[in-house]
Amino acid sequence: MECKDYSRRLDKSYVSSQIYPQYEVMRDKGRVDRMLIVSSCGVSTDAQEFIDDWRHASHQTYDELAESVFGLRPYITHLAELRPTEQTEYVEARLEGFSDPAIAVVEDWLQNDGGPSRAILGGYGQGKSSFARRLAAHFARINLQDPTARIPILLRLGEIVHETQLEGLFGKEFTSRFPCVGYQYPTLEYLNKQGRLFIILDGFDEMKHAMTAADFLNNFREFNKLLVGKAKVLLLGRPNALPSDERELVFRGLVRVGDQLVASSDYQAWPEWKIAFFDEQESSRLLTSSLRVNQIKHVESKRFAYQPDFVETRRDEIFALVPADLLRRPVHVQLVADVAADPQFDLRGFNEHRLYEHFISNMVQRDTVLKPARRSIALDARLQFQRELAWWAWRKPDGTQGSFYRRELPAILFRDLPNGNSADDEGKRNEYIVSTLTEEKESGVLFFAHRSFQEFLVAERMRLVKPSPASHAEYSSSLTDDVAAFLVLAPDQGFILDWYTTLQGAAGPIALGYLEFFASFPSIIHQITEHTLSRDPIAMDVWSAIILHHATRKGTQGAFDREYLSEVMLGLVKQGNAPTAAAAALSLLALCNNDGARQEPLRAQIVGAVMERCLRMARGDTAKGKLLVSKSDADFATEWMATLEKTASRRDVRMDMTIACNYETLERMCALQLQGKSNRSGMGVAPVNPITLKDVPQGIGPVHDISSAQVFKNIEGSFVKQHGAYLRAKKDAFDIVQVELRARNSRN
Repeated sequence: MECKDYSRRLDKSYVSSQIYPQYEVMRDKGRVDRMLIVSSCGVSTDAQEFIDDWRHASHQTYDELAESVFGLRPYITHLAELRPTEQTEYVEARLEGFSDPAIAVVEDWLQNDGGPSRAILGGYGQGKSSFARRLAAHFARINLQDPTARIPILLRLGEIVHETQLEGLFGKEFTSRFPCVGYQYPTLEYLNKQGRLFIILDGFDEMKHAMTAADFLNNFREFNKLLVGKAKVLLLGRPNALPSDERELVFRGLVRVGDQLVASSDYQAWPEWKIAFFDEQESSRLLTSSLRVNQIKHVESKRFAYQPDFVETRRDEIFALVPADLLRRPVHVQLVADVAADPQFDLRGFNEHRLYEHFISNMVQRDTVLKPARRSIALDARLQFQRELAWWAWRKPDGTQGSFYRRELPAILFRDLPNGNSADDEGKRNEYIVSTLTEEKESGVLFFAHRSFQEFLVAERMRLVKPSPASHAEYSSSLTDDVAAFLVLAPDQGFILDWYTTLQGAAGPIALGYLEFFASFPSIIHQITEHTLSRDPIAMDVWSAIILHHATRKGTQGAFDREYLSEVMLGLVKQGNAPTAAAAALSLLALCNNDGARQEPLRAQIVGAVMERCLRMARGDTAKGKLLVSKSDADFATEWMATLEKTASRRDVRMDMTIACNYETLERMCALQLQGKSNRSGMGVAPVNPITLKDVPQGIGPVHDISSAQVFKNIEGSFVKQHGAYLRAKKDAFDIVQVELRARNSRN
């Protein structure tokens, strides 16, 4: 073989004088059988005729030789035609820590002795696969112009997940997907070692899902066989595909022995680069391009007509109204452009719930539609897992709501989900984890890429899963302002009525803001007023009473006015169950505090309602000046009534006296009643008032004197008549005796 790397064609004179004499003598002497002349630019017509007449001699260009040996030219031509993105402008990727475009960093690595391997890592939607196509096309075009340049080979690992040997990985590519005449794996091995190839392995995270851990590690062991001689191999994927120990092993060649990491003899290091997030300028370029592409589509379909400056105006509007950190990933930019391309769509009214729903659904759908290896698990199952994962992490007791270790995830999260192509439980677990909107830190901690994603998923999980009565305590502690904002904006508000049906039976504790949330829905107020109250007002639950109060305070549509609310609450104080009566009393105290001119009459009504409640508990005759109540019936009302002090009038001690009332004490006793504590057992406990949402008194004055005549007017007449002697007894206080306690003391 005579190889001539000349920049011009070989002519007949050169072949006949410089090549023919030497090799023809060798052939005559039997030292060679055939002669092959290889040139860069071919030969002239007369030189070709001379070679054709030369027995046992032939000529090929370098490209023809390479094609006859490996047969890759159609494949390289295919790669050269790849586009990083289908229609929009490709914005050059950057790598963290570099100012040059990522492609320039890779070129520099290929041309220098920077080691045989690199791994480019990035989260979802950061453009890893687009960059892999960009690299393959770029270096394919270079090779077509200069056959001595490295030949790029792009393997999409997600499409060949069941192969675990290099022969199989490359064989499927070059015998099935792109048949190459003359392909043999030993030739590829040789070319790789000699530095003739640039192998790009895209989507190692997509390969992980259908394999056991052992198979996955074996694949990386196979990849390491490529790292020989002058090889250059680039690996791309999501870092959260691997647990921290596996990542240390396959990327850094370190195995854990006890508490130490030591070098592995089976795995080499893959130095890591990370794809950088878009800056504002890059986001603007892609947003402009995406809007323009969508605009062209709509114009061609005659769907919309646009103003000449639509793209620029719309782009500026998006930057003004869409959170900046949601425009840092290429995929987010394109999603925003999809909806914003509709000129009739008002971004100012774009419900944030819809925006996030669109984002997250498309992120997951992207995995199932664009990633063939993941199509076996449908969109609904992946969304369900993401909601359950977010909910589980949100409720972690250690306070790390947005982060978790892979090993922490409970098996119940995966129990009812389809397996897809997973070989075992571990493969199934990794498949669902890698498909979520999570990133991974160096320490192996997984976390939601954006807290708002988790908040939206938590809101969706709460909206779609009707809580049991016992679950309301958990729901109430999970409802932050941001989660509530997503729920309020959800298109289907029927969930709140489902919640209310089980809230009525909830035992608590219930976070106070949770009840305010209910109070903001007109449908809940209608349900309480038209159904709960009308069915049996006295049987109303405590939570409904608190919700009614806050609905009036907030001015929710359908809420009672203050006067009618006080009427309802007075009835509940008199006859409601203890917690509901306590909440009603607190509502009345708050109304009294804010009523100004009507404060005095309402004070008398409050005292009268509490007294009537106690009189309704009376056991036997009160003629002896003592009110007998069952110990099981005693509550905040009996405790507070026992604190009231009486001062007789000089004119008529029987018909008029002054009652000194400490409203701060009443407030405390009511709050403790709601916390399941009596005044005595609650000593030292900070009472929580679900009406003020603060641990402070109402401010209507700690002690206030009120006429007994005013109070008695607010007690049902039959009770005043029946217990008149008790109410007007010449005593300093209203004696209340618990029946069981008195009987026990008498035995002593």
